Amino acid sequence: MISNSESILNQLLSEDLSGVVFVRDYIQLQFNPNPTINVYAECWVKTDSEEAKFGDLNFANLIIAQIGKDVAAVEENEEFIIIKFKDASRIEIILKSEWVGEAAVMFGRNEEWQSWPH
Repeated sequence: MISNSESILNQLLSEDLSGVVFVRDYIQLQFNPNPTINVYAECWVKTDSEEAKFGDLNFANLIIAQIGKDVAAVEENEEFIIIKFKDASRIEIILKSEWVGEAAVMFGRNEEWQSWPH
C-alpha cells in the first residue's frame, strides 16, 4: 500500500489508457498495463458532447473511445476519483453512494496498491 502523503493516482500522469476490460459487474482500466484500476462502484465517462454511466447502452463505446488518450490530471476526494484526459474528457468513479465495500482498487508499479474508500 502507498502512503497517504503521495497519491498512487499520480502514477497515471505519465500514462495513457491502454485498455478497458469488462468483467461481469465491474471494469478494469489498464494503463500499459500497470497501473490498473478495478472499478466496482458507479463509473461515468464524460466528453464535451456525451456522457454515460456503466450499464448505459453507450457506455462501452464511450469508454473504449478513451483508449490511447493521455492522462492530464487526476482528482481525488471522499466522493469521487476523476481521471482527466488532455482532450478534456474524463472518467469519474463515484465513491460516495450506497455502495458497500471497495469502490475501486488501484494496482500500481512496484507492487503498490490502494483501495477506495480508505
